[in-house]
Amino acid sequence: MIRPESLGAWTETVLFGILWKTHSAMSVKMVRIKDFPQLRFIAWNRPGDDVLSDEDAFALYERNWRFVDQKALDGRERALIERLTNEVGHGHLHV
Repeated sequence: MIRPESLGAWTETVLFGILWKTHSAMSVKMVRIKDFPQLRFIAWNRPGDDVLSDEDAFALYERNWRFVDQKALDGRERALIERLTNEVGHGHLHV
């Protein structure tokens, strides 16, 4: 799990439900667990205020897809999963 706050001076911006952690040397897309109900459900053992890299969030969805209530997914979370699938999974969600 990435803890950006331990890496120095960061700024936070939330845009379209995505938390961007920006450092003078780089910009990283982060997903705040508590912003997405089904992600919160499958990440039950992590604090809700934790943030995950796109890669970690995608891996959680893939590993725990059988526990995701697809009917309960709201539009924002569906859009997140679609974006993660395209950007991290290269168009494939292996479930």
